[in-house]
Amino acid sequence: MKTLFAAAMVASLAAPALADEAWVSNAGTVIYLEDVGTTAVLQQFHPRYGELRVYVPGLGGNYDDRVGLFAGYWIAVDPSRADWSCDVSVVMEDGHVSNVWGRVNIEFMTTGFPSGFDGFTGSCHDEADVRWTANPS
Repeated sequence: MKTLFAAAMVASLAAPALADEAWVSNAGTVIYLEDVGTTAVLQQFHPRYGELRVYVPGLGGNYDDRVGLFAGYWIAVDPSRADWSCDVSVVMEDGHVSNVWGRVNIEFMTTGFPSGFDGFTGSCHDEADVRWTANPS
């Protein structure tokens, strides 16, 4: 029994807990919320739109090989807070649906946890061209 407990403790130290990864960004606090398969789901609290979810394919479970550009999408959890909407709604990996969404591209400053990132966001089908930067909190 002690061996099983010790193995579980070692395994829990091998990767950071998801909620342990958080950032302070130029658009609000960002928290690594969960993985849905290989897609990371980040939660952001935006000053204007409230809770946003950011879906980043290829980042789920990836804590030490964050090389290159990660492209994904963001959605507003409560689209009624926005004074605009996209022409279509999107359904995300975790079942959230929103008609206020956009593209996101992020690149990490270092390959391993913890790391800040630089990126860009856009609205609806537009290219991601609004600067988004974050540092570990």
